[in-house]
Amino acid sequence: MRRVALTALVMTLILVAAPAMAQQSQFTAAVLLGGLAPYDTNLDGDFAVGLQLGWNFDRNWSLQGELSFSDPTPDTPQGIGDEITPGVNRATDLMLGSLNLTYHWKHEGQALVPFISGGVSWFDIQYNDPFHVDPDNIAWGVNLGGGVRYDLAGKTFALAEVRWNALFNPSIDALQYVVGFGFGLGGE
Repeated sequence: MRRVALTALVMTLILVAAPAMAQQSQFTAAVLLGGLAPYDTNLDGDFAVGLQLGWNFDRNWSLQGELSFSDPTPDTPQGIGDEITPGVNRATDLMLGSLNLTYHWKHEGQALVPFISGGVSWFDIQYNDPFHVDPDNIAWGVNLGGGVRYDLAGKTFALAEVRWNALFNPSIDALQYVVGFGFGLGGE
C-alpha cells in the first residue's frame, strides 16, 4: 500500500507541474476508472483507478503514459483448500503502467474522435500473503488498444478505451477497460 501512496503523490506533483511544462505544446491529463481482468493467473479481475498524461505533438499523434492501480484478491493456491487460518491477509497490490503512441482520427470541428494506440506495458504484482514465494513480480510486455474521445467544453474531454496487454516473464495477459475525464494544458 506504501507503493500506491507514493505513486499517487508523484502523479499529483506531475499534475501540478504540468502547466509550467506546457508552454510549447498541448499536454493532457486524465483520471481513469475501470477494470482490469488478468487471464491465466491466480488473480481475479478487479476495479482499477488510474491517471493518464499525454503530449499531443501534432493534431493526430500523441504520446501517452498511463498508470493504473488495482488490488485484486489472489485465488487460494491449489491444495490449500478451506484450511486458511482466519485473519490471514490475502491482499495484493497491482500496478499496470504503459507508454503508448496514439493516433487520433481528428478533423476540424469534430467532437467524437476515435483512436488506436500501442506501446510497451509493465505489470507489478505485490503479494501480501504467505502462499506466494515471490512476493513481488514484475513483467514487461506490449499492448494494443482503441477507443473514443469526446471533446467537451473548452479543453475538457471524456474518453472510453479498451486495451489488451500481453506481458512476458511471467506470462500474463490482461484486458484493461477504462472511462475517464481529462483536460488539456498549454497551447494548441
